[in-house]
Amino acid sequence: MNTKIVLSTLSILASLALMAGATFASFTSNATNSGNTFAAGSLTFTVSPDGQTASTPIFNVSGALPGTTTPLQTIDLHNGGSVTASHVVIAGIALTDNNLSSGDLGGRLVLNIYQSDGSTLIHSAALNDTSWNNGSVDLGSVTAGGTTQIKASISFPTDSTDNLYQGASESFSITFQAQQ
Repeated sequence: MNTKIVLSTLSILASLALMAGATFASFTSNATNSGNTFAAGSLTFTVSPDGQTASTPIFNVSGALPGTTTPLQTIDLHNGGSVTASHVVIAGIALTDNNLSSGDLGGRLVLNIYQSDGSTLIHSAALNDTSWNNGSVDLGSVTAGGTTQIKASISFPTDSTDNLYQGASESFSITFQAQQ
């Protein structure tokens, strides 16, 4: 009798297994989408005086007297890349005092940055002012493949009449940074 119960149980389990396999049978099909690519964009930024090369200095002033303000210089901010530079900032100004026996001319000379209209002031401060070195001077955006212009001048204030500045000279580099 025990054998009959075991055989009946095995028969029932085998039937259930066959029914379960038949219940979950299904058709399948596959499709492939090929040729997908992903490429990173580029941000290629150059700065140059209006219509000049990037290696041309924006300012080259000699014989300036206290009270002198240079004519406005147009500066091209060009993005040769494929993505928009959402923010262009002045990241820093590096000074080289060329005549250490004279006064700190970088502390007297004032750099004035204007929008392209030449009348809307963006920022104005002495060349050695720390505000130039923290990226807070935002010059706007430049579209991919586009150029934006700003204007700039340098002022030698009239309160710099101390003879200490006679014959002084200052060389400087302005670093611009484009951010996506």
